[in-house]
Amino acid sequence: MQPIRALVIGASGLIGTTLCRKIREIPGARVEITYSRTVGMVYKPGTPDESVVNIGAFVEIPHQYLKDVNVAFIVIPSNQPHDAYNYILFLRARGIYVVICEKGALSEYFKELHPHLSHIGFNAVVGGGTRVLHSIKDRLYTPFAVKFYMVLNGTLNFIFSEVASGATLGDTIREAIRLGYPEPGFSDPLEIIKAEMGDATKKATIVYNTCLLRGEEYLRASAIQLVPIEGRQKEKLLRNAGEHRFLVAFSKTGTDCECAEEVIGGFRHSIGGWDIVGGFFETNNPIFNDRLSKGVDNTAIFVEGQDGVNGCYSLPTGPGAGPDETASCMI
Repeated sequence: MQPIRALVIGASGLIGTTLCRKIREIPGARVEITYSRTVGMVYKPGTPDESVVNIGAFVEIPHQYLKDVNVAFIVIPSNQPHDAYNYILFLRARGIYVVICEKGALSEYFKELHPHLSHIGFNAVVGGGTRVLHSIKDRLYTPFAVKFYMVLNGTLNFIFSEVASGATLGDTIREAIRLGYPEPGFSDPLEIIKAEMGDATKKATIVYNTCLLRGEEYLRASAIQLVPIEGRQKEKLLRNAGEHRFLVAFSKTGTDCECAEEVIGGFRHSIGGWDIVGGFFETNNPIFNDRLSKGVDNTAIFVEGQDGVNGCYSLPTGPGAGPDETASCMI
């Protein structure tokens, strides 16, 4: 196995700086170029302190900077899917393996990127290091009607599981921000919740396209419309935050496993014979007993037959938020 010779795109953020440190801790590995989002590009081979390279939107990286690179890590924000998509195509055209934690490109351009998936590492995009996408595929080969619930957003799971344990919503959100869990740029609780629900639509899209797609009816995250949390729903969620978790339910259309629960906020979308429902579910459902992950961990709960008459199963959990957790999943 060749030693890592890395390009890190998005190196100045929390995940990027953590990733660079972890790569440098691997014997024989080296960060060839680091690269963020503001001013020009610097490359100093052979120096003990590789420089951070700053670039705006997508640009074609000169060949001389890539000649020693064998893997590129893309950690730019998920609200720039077209930039990430262009980087992936550019790097794959040059034979460079790509590893991403960025969700935007796969959630908007899965169809276009499908031919390259065997050379794109995306374990860190959904489910952390649990390989949950592979586990879901295995579980779908069953004679029973199936529904499965997923904890897809580690930040929201951290916030609402902490509140369920007795913490206040305000204190928990401040702690989540301190730990670097939420999408950057937000401090208001409802704005954070809205941004993280948007993150969940991207992950739900990737789950559908990776595990459930049959034929050519690909899903794009931009086709999913979020339902705002306002009025009585807003009051209910803020008043009873500890009694809710943000989940995404996937169920076959027209079966006895269809998702009938009422949820707060989130989204509903039907495609390819599947109904996808995301939102804040009440946790008093017996199916969730001792099966919901805590903290930033992601998981999936499978329900076979109506109300789980043929069994309920939890898949392994794994961290779904945090710079250290995400960087570890990428390497």
